[in-house]
Amino acid sequence: MDLSAYEPVYLAYLAALVISGVILLVLAVTGFGAGGALPRLLNAVVGLAFLGYAVYLLFFDTSDTYTMFYYAFIVPVLLIIQAFRSRSAKSESPA
Repeated sequence: MDLSAYEPVYLAYLAALVISGVILLVLAVTGFGAGGALPRLLNAVVGLAFLGYAVYLLFFDTSDTYTMFYYAFIVPVLLIIQAFRSRSAKSESPA
């Protein structure tokens, strides 16, 4: 596979999708800051969606156009912030 044939913005978008997906899957698997099963499930579903879309764009998409979802950059940041907030709330609450 020759990645030099792709535009730099396209490759940056693919990298952002993969990195976001991996981070969200790590949060889901480790349960870092998760307040229960629902946040972990949300992290896993969104992480798999990001990874799946990146794989689709890189290996299976034959068109010259693609849709850049800006929430691919926003959602992981929000979910990571929520994980840290939940974790700090757990550590501050009395047992």
